[in-house]
Amino acid sequence: MAAEVVKKDIPAVNGWIHVIDRILTVPYRTLNDVLTSDADDVSLFHELLRELPEYRQITSDPIRNVTMFVPSTRYIKSLAPQQFERIKGDNEILRRLMYGHVLPNVRLDDIFLRQFPEEDYRSKSSFNVSFAITRQNGNMFLDAGFDIQPLDVIGRAIGCKDGVIYVIDGFLNYSPFSVLERLKREPGVSSSFEHMTRLVSAAELELLNNPDLSFTFMMPDDSALDQVTWSNFLEMHSLPAQDQHRIFWRHAVNGSTLYYDDLRNTKMTREHFSQDVTVDVINQDVYVRYKNVNSMVKQWNLIASNGVIHILTRFLYDFHSSKDPSDPTAAPKVTPSTNVPGTHSNILGGMQGGVALRASVIVMVMVQVLGGIMVWRVRR
Repeated sequence: MAAEVVKKDIPAVNGWIHVIDRILTVPYRTLNDVLTSDADDVSLFHELLRELPEYRQITSDPIRNVTMFVPSTRYIKSLAPQQFERIKGDNEILRRLMYGHVLPNVRLDDIFLRQFPEEDYRSKSSFNVSFAITRQNGNMFLDAGFDIQPLDVIGRAIGCKDGVIYVIDGFLNYSPFSVLERLKREPGVSSSFEHMTRLVSAAELELLNNPDLSFTFMMPDDSALDQVTWSNFLEMHSLPAQDQHRIFWRHAVNGSTLYYDDLRNTKMTREHFSQDVTVDVINQDVYVRYKNVNSMVKQWNLIASNGVIHILTRFLYDFHSSKDPSDPTAAPKVTPSTNVPGTHSNILGGMQGGVALRASVIVMVMVQVLGGIMVWRVRR
């Protein structure tokens, strides 16, 4: 629990006295007291979840110890109105948020975490969701298998009689952004994504925005551009439209959400990928292979509202071959998702994630190609 110093530096014969605004060692409020208080930055998340019976039971039971990682009201209010309404109106999304932000029967307060001064702490909740608290350069970070959030166990922690609340600025296991929205805003893929968008029509690209479809998208990062030449891209963008279409959809799994553990544990079928694309695991690293191209998954489980994104080191196109024949079959057919957006995939194997990597600083140089604009990346 944090307290504000309201009067400081009162001298005494053997030291100094500082007056604070609350008791530190004896929490006197319940979880429900804090969650329903307008004074704390947690009330909007509580408003979203309070109609769920299982949530009400957890937060109102005075005996139960609970750890909650609550997205701040400030963060939730930063969402677009349609994103907020999508969350508010879908009980499956709300239930997923509860599973990914609440640890029943566990009190991970600062006293408990100090028992692990050097090592990472991992726990699996009774909802079967894995949480990891890691340390790096004196700071703590939290994840539930997807994006990582900073964890302030002092300044943004609220101790309660029946649990502890940590305030964070994001969701742990859900994103309000679609696959397309996430690709557009993800650091380190902007240049390579520009090349990808030139391979399909705007209508096809918009499919990645559809909340009723589900995708696993394998996105090459900007460093993949360093391995090919300008003439290589001229070649790719001069292919017939149907071949360009196949290159784009070769990077996507349509109709299924495959998390990193699904790929690593090969919990998928041949039908998930287009022809000639396979997944191999070597020393716990996952590679997506197409013909002579071995592309490692370097960043994974970037969650989206209608799927998940994994970042690759190479394009699934053989630039160095004199010819890269397209698959003889059509690109995978886009079908409606069998799983509700924001819920676990039917073939979900696990929820373990990795630390997000960031590409180096880049400079964009615009060059005129084929009557359009191509973006070329030059490493500074």
